[in-house]
Amino acid sequence: RPDFIPVYILMRETGWRGTDILNLRYDNCIEKVFNKSENKYNNYLCGEITKTGIVQLKIPIREKVAELIEKSIMKAKEKSTERNNPAKYLFNTYSGLRKGEAYSKIGFVGTMQRLIEQKEINNEDGGKFHFRPHSLRHTRAKEYVEQGLGVSVIKQILGHRSLQMTLHYIEITENTLYEK
Repeated sequence: RPDFIPVYILMRETGWRGTDILNLRYDNCIEKVFNKSENKYNNYLCGEITKTGIVQLKIPIREKVAELIEKSIMKAKEKSTERNNPAKYLFNTYSGLRKGEAYSKIGFVGTMQRLIEQKEINNEDGGKFHFRPHSLRHTRAKEYVEQGLGVSVIKQILGHRSLQMTLHYIEITENTLYEK
C-alpha cells in the first residue's frame, strides 16, 4: 500500500516507534522555527511519545522530510471530516471497521512483509527476511552515533526516559570506533 511509504520513511528518518509515527496529528505534527543565525526556518517533527509519556517531543527534520509531511498533511486534510477522522490523525483509516482510527501497526507490518515476499528479499543467511519495525529505531540510533551526536541528544530524539535505554540502542561499529 503506497499510503504506508511515508510511515516507513518517517520511522527510518527519525528513529521513532511505529506507534508514535502512526499517532501523529495533522494539525500539530510539524513546526517551523525561524533560526536568526542562519536566517531561515528550521523544520521540526512534533509528536507524543506514548510509551514514555512525553506529551510533545519536537525534533529537527530535514527539508525533504518536511516536504513529505506537508504532502501527507494536505492529503489528510482533503480526506478528513469530523466523522471519518475526529482525532485528526495524519495517517488515518477513512472507511471500514477501523474508520476514524490511525493506521494499524499490524497492517503496516503485514504490508511490508508482503512486499518483502513479492520482491523475494532474504536475510544474510538466505532465509526469509522478517520485517521488524523496531529495527529501524536501532539502525537510526546507531547512525546518530556515527554522525557524532552525543548520547544525551540521541536520548532526547528517541524519547527515552533513561540514558541506560539509549545506551542499549547504540552499539558503536568497529569502523566508527577506528575513525574516532
